[in-house]
Amino acid sequence: RQSLPSSPPSGAPAAIEIPGFEILEWIDEGGMGMVWKARKRELDRIVAVKLPSRGARASSEDPIRFRSEAQAVARIRHPNVVAVHDYGDAAGRPYLVLEYLSGGSLADAIRERGFRAPPPR
Repeated sequence: RQSLPSSPPSGAPAAIEIPGFEILEWIDEGGMGMVWKARKRELDRIVAVKLPSRGARASSEDPIRFRSEAQAVARIRHPNVVAVHDYGDAAGRPYLVLEYLSGGSLADAIRERGFRAPPPR
């Protein structure tokens, strides 16, 4: 299993201060954002916090696309899709609070086990 880097790659935007959350470590970066492991202080719950990747370089459409992603994922109820806990804005940047799952990324799992399509219905 691949160990997680504790900080984002050089030149990537840093995590932001989000009220009520303690950012613990950087997890990874995907197509729409960077994901950080965090703790929701009030509930003492470990979560994943996703921030748009481009930070200050974001286009005016990025927050709209990010919010659309949040709304779409929040409507999905499936055991293979992480739950959305919250969406907000801190320091002018949107963020998405997701269920935290340990164990690596989907890309890692596909590399290790291969892709198997579900059987037809």
